[in-house]
Amino acid sequence: MKVFNEEIEEKLGPTAVAAGFDMEDPDLETLTYDLYKDEDEFKRERADGVDAITPEMLDQYVGAEVQAPQARQRR
Repeated sequence: MKVFNEEIEEKLGPTAVAAGFDMEDPDLETLTYDLYKDEDEFKRERADGVDAITPEMLDQYVGAEVQAPQARQRR
């Protein structure tokens, strides 16, 4: 592992450290945005009959079994 790390440093240069970066760059500015909010965020209407729907009605493949042909073995 030591040899591996030495070869990487030889090809790519020394390991970067936090002290090597200027974190107080005056040209860098963090952008801020206003939060998005729908006008009707809390106005949700329920569809007619939604309470009568069961999970089984939504996905007909739940619990389904697949029948696939078996491959023949070569001798």
